[in-house]
Amino acid sequence: MCQYINVVLSADLKTEMIKPLFAKHGLGYNPFQNQFIFQQLKKNVQLVNTTTKQCDCGSIIGIESHPAGKGIQPKDIERLRRKGWSETKIKNWIADKTKTDFQAQDREKERIQWMVFLHEAINEYMIGMVGLYIHWYDNSIFDEEIIFKDKKKISLSELQVDTLGKLRYDILYEFIP
Repeated sequence: MCQYINVVLSADLKTEMIKPLFAKHGLGYNPFQNQFIFQQLKKNVQLVNTTTKQCDCGSIIGIESHPAGKGIQPKDIERLRRKGWSETKIKNWIADKTKTDFQAQDREKERIQWMVFLHEAINEYMIGMVGLYIHWYDNSIFDEEIIFKDKKKISLSELQVDTLGKLRYDILYEFIP
């Protein structure tokens, strides 16, 4: 189906306080429930989908872990394999497809948007932790059976320019002060 980027926050945070922060940084604020996720987390958390479009396919978040890169979907790769393309030819096609300056500008804008959001949420809004995960959904976000492979803490002081692109699917990243 599609990739979505979701955030985990304390349920104690008031919507009227944090929704404007999401909007300020071009992120959606769409709370949702998923029992499979809640079973793996501490009590008293809320899940927020940050999508403002149909999906988050092609996002800078986790782009390096996506097998095909920005704007190229797994179905595109499968189609080329069925046509008999070699892995080298497919890799070259991906490289050509992802090189445009426009895409690079979009990725840089999104990277900055997310980095500023995380810094502002934690430092200015005093949100102790912002959890973030990406998942390739085959079903709805409400009933997809998601099992986190791992949980990792990332201090804001460790947040580098390339960190967001290196995030992996189905790992809960907890950004902390």
